Amino acid sequence: MNIDIVYLNFYFLYQWRRLFTSQMEETPANCLQAAIGYHIGPSTFVIKTASGAIIGGCVEAKWKVCYFLFQVEPSASIYTTKSGQFFVNHDENYVTEAGNMKGFGLYEDDDDATKWSTSHIFFSSSLDLCVASFLGDKPMKIEAFEVWGFGDELYD
Repeated sequence: MNIDIVYLNFYFLYQWRRLFTSQMEETPANCLQAAIGYHIGPSTFVIKTASGAIIGGCVEAKWKVCYFLFQVEPSASIYTTKSGQFFVNHDENYVTEAGNMKGFGLYEDDDDATKWSTSHIFFSSSLDLCVASFLGDKPMKIEAFEVWGFGDELYD
């Protein structure tokens, strides 16, 4: 094995910190907003649905831009855009048959008319439901939600 790869794996292993988990927080939406607002480096969010799907994305500091979305289960894939980034809206309104949901939208196109026609993930502010284009655009119950941050200095 290449020594550079071993070093990088060792280095990155100790730089990642869990910033948020829905499994331990009493008020998930407030704690998630704080984790996003005060973290100064890039982070990764991971969502596990009640049906077993695992999806997520890699975002820059303060969640202004998402670099890629991914799916681990039921199959592994990475989703990117031609522009190299997904738009992130912290106050998105997603319309479903059951009504409107407020939350976070990560989508490829900034044009309101077409933003949900491309690769996207939406998750509600209450962290109870998510929708992903690559999982059939059906609202799914969130079982677990975590955010992991990277960097020497984690907070402002």
